[in-house]
Amino acid sequence: MNLPSRLHKRGLSTVVTSAILLAAVAVMGTMIVGWSDMKLSNQQMALSMTFSDSINKINEDLLIDHVWFVNSVPKVTNVTLTNTGSLALNVTEIKFIDPTDGSTITTQSITDGRMLVHKSYSTNVTYSWISKVPIDVVVTTERGNIILTQVAPP
Repeated sequence: MNLPSRLHKRGLSTVVTSAILLAAVAVMGTMIVGWSDMKLSNQQMALSMTFSDSINKINEDLLIDHVWFVNSVPKVTNVTLTNTGSLALNVTEIKFIDPTDGSTITTQSITDGRMLVHKSYSTNVTYSWISKVPIDVVVTTERGNIILTQVAPP
């Protein structure tokens, strides 16, 4: 029995189809390995930065040296800070808080609070203080450390 010649034609051979499938799988595998390598590098960089920031925050140490109350018009409070840590730091804010109810009395943002190691920084905060009424002085650094002390005007 003779079949028409068009039925004897074959499609792609099994070998060619296998080669195409292997090439596609190899390309997809290479793309996945590249993507995971990039993600791993990003995670490693983020972890390294977090570790570095945490170590720097631990090594940051600030001392509130003196708080003077100046009886002038308007009344002024002078705050002197000393960097006793092993890293330079940047003071960003000084806040006075009422210790009885936790309310903020005054806040002063600091733009020039860069302090090298073992150096001091002093600033005046305008605040109408009342004699013998204690206040909390809260100093915040750029890395997020908070230093607190309580003082009372004379």
